[in-house]
Amino acid sequence: MLQAHGKLAQLVEEDDAEGGAGGIYRCDIDDPDVSNAIGSSVRPELKMLARRRHRSVSQFAQNILHSVPSSGSFKLNPQLTSM
Repeated sequence: MLQAHGKLAQLVEEDDAEGGAGGIYRCDIDDPDVSNAIGSSVRPELKMLARRRHRSVSQFAQNILHSVPSSGSFKLNPQLTSM
């Protein structure tokens, strides 16, 4: 999904200069351009989800935090990626 939608990658990038961390998301504002939906970072939420006891939730969060690797210790189980 991050590869298909390039702007989403800004939400999980670590480098503040490249994107993310540009402010706080305002969920009370309906307009995504004004609510800072793309300017904020989801990394803090992903880090919390990565510590969850539910294994699938933790695996998805770790996978996204580590730039969606297809191999290595943070790759997703193929059973989780099929519909």
